[in-house]
Amino acid sequence: MIMSKESGSGTVETLLRTKEVFPLPKSILAKAWVKDHDSVYKESISHIARFWGGVAKELSSHKQCDNILEWNYPWPKWFVGAECNIVQDALDRHQKTRTKKLYT
Repeated sequence: MIMSKESGSGTVETLLRTKEVFPLPKSILAKAWVKDHDSVYKESISHIARFWGGVAKELSSHKQCDNILEWNYPWPKWFVGAECNIVQDALDRHQKTRTKKLYT
């Protein structure tokens, strides 16, 4: 989205109130890991700590977060206090499962 200088101070609030929905194309949905996006989305916003706490547990953290979300409008802080190695999560942890596939 390109915002002009005329956007004004209400831009963030306007974007937060928008009800516009962009459905996923069926070709992308067919390949998606999450098939029922609506229910996952509803869970993520209705039970924030439980849902995102589960996501956090999937990461290889050196230190678990102290707080899932600190919301000081309009600035959220996610997984406060957590320490993790992004390279470990993005690459290294998959080596354990992919090594067999690479060499067989």
